[in-house]
Amino acid sequence: MLDFQIIDCEQGSPEWHQARAGIPTASEFQTILALGKGRASYLWTLASERMTEEPAPSYSNADMERGKLMEPVIRRDYEFRTGNQVQQIGFMRNAKCGCSTDGLVGDDGVVEFKSSAPHILGPLIETGTFPNQYKAQCQGPLMISGRQWCDLVVFWHPKMPALRVRAERDELYIAALRDAIDVFDLELRRLVKKLQAM
Repeated sequence: MLDFQIIDCEQGSPEWHQARAGIPTASEFQTILALGKGRASYLWTLASERMTEEPAPSYSNADMERGKLMEPVIRRDYEFRTGNQVQQIGFMRNAKCGCSTDGLVGDDGVVEFKSSAPHILGPLIETGTFPNQYKAQCQGPLMISGRQWCDLVVFWHPKMPALRVRAERDELYIAALRDAIDVFDLELRRLVKKLQAM
């Protein structure tokens, strides 16, 4: 049985920012796996959040804000097309990490909605295959919750086609992700301890 908690809050609210402060979240799991400069930057950001007990400033752009505005329409479209009811949640976390999945579906699934510009979305629709750039954000909630599949919906506008594809739970990928998060968490705790001793 997995030990995880669902925190009832509105995504983007002060409570949501506080719930995710200081822990790796699914939106950055790919950064952790990549082992590049972004990983080190993320490590320092989370260390600062743990030390100050305050969320770091968050980044948003026009495309991200547009996606948030469109999401309710896309959610209703997904529910209509699939017959699935989406249970919205604020934040889901375990001891070491968390995620803001866009919804729980039944007893076994989650759903992720992603907005993407037409020139990026078009080739994805044409191939109809699962885009690897979203793998960590889709497998992450499955790792945390123990659920079995993630429906990914990549959209631009309700009047345009969207990519709808299901990712089944990938145990090998999840094991590698869990190991990477364990290493990252150890480094994070050591960094905080080092900074506190200064």
